[in-house]
Amino acid sequence: MTGIFINYRRDDVRGVAGRLYDHLTTTFSKDDVFMDVDAMEPGIDFVRQLDSKVSQCHVLLAMIGPNWLEARDRDGKPRLDDDKDFVRVELASALKREIHVIPVLIDGAQMPPQEKLPDDLRPLTRHHALELRHTRFSADAETIVHALQKISPKRMLWKLIAAGVGGVAVLGVAALFLNAMLRSGPATPEKLIAPQAQMAPQQAVAAAQTSPAPLSPNIAGTWSGSYYYDGNTSKPVAFSFYFDAAGNGRSEEDNTFGEKSAPKLFATLKRSASSLAASEDITITKTYDGTGGVSHAVTYIGSVSADLRSIFGRWETTNWRGNFTISR
Repeated sequence: MTGIFINYRRDDVRGVAGRLYDHLTTTFSKDDVFMDVDAMEPGIDFVRQLDSKVSQCHVLLAMIGPNWLEARDRDGKPRLDDDKDFVRVELASALKREIHVIPVLIDGAQMPPQEKLPDDLRPLTRHHALELRHTRFSADAETIVHALQKISPKRMLWKLIAAGVGGVAVLGVAALFLNAMLRSGPATPEKLIAPQAQMAPQQAVAAAQTSPAPLSPNIAGTWSGSYYYDGNTSKPVAFSFYFDAAGNGRSEEDNTFGEKSAPKLFATLKRSASSLAASEDITITKTYDGTGGVSHAVTYIGSVSADLRSIFGRWETTNWRGNFTISR
């Protein structure tokens, strides 16, 4: 079964989709990553085959570039208005089946406004998005990998174990290996790339029991990230969060909406927990300190990645909202 489906438009994201595909296949099997045009079988109806492929996937990555919403056909009509447009067919199929859909915003692209989408694509605007920037490709691509592992870590782990071992007796060792891994938390890249699968049974069990621990569960440290607005064409705003060992924090960002005399905006941070747990949500309340005439509060609600290095989710104020991602 195909695990990851990359949905993209060639003239919108150029070579970024292929670059992401190459990055994903360093962690996941090529059989688990489907890139429509390159993996199509000849002689089968195009639309039916796409719909069939989408129905088999666990997650669809909807790659949204700067021209995604404005793309037009030869007659000058918006491509998304065509119910046979392959990008729309794939996305609509995934949304209808309630498959995990992750919008991936390329180089500052924004989530499209709901009112500008056809009815079958409007649920897309309620899905948390991630960024993929040329200037931070490796870091952003790893955040995507972490999100994918969180969605289906057990299945990916079983697939890798099965590929490396065989025989009834060794399958028992594989089960012990899996149990040890699951007790230590969701799969991380270090755990998924498992040379233990080709070791002797005793070595495999020992290695599983001494797997390297994930990053400290304490939120303390420096986190760098960006946030952006729903339905806004402005570029994402970069910011930094700083937390001490007790979980008290402060933030700093360039001034993009306060009084122009202040080059930076600062805020205090209050988190719902100082200890992080993979796949669980955490709430962070940011209250600007008045610098630049800004003193309102912002609520961030995000999901923690499997390796505890990233948090991604939604932010909102009384009048504004959007997506964010941070990593350390």
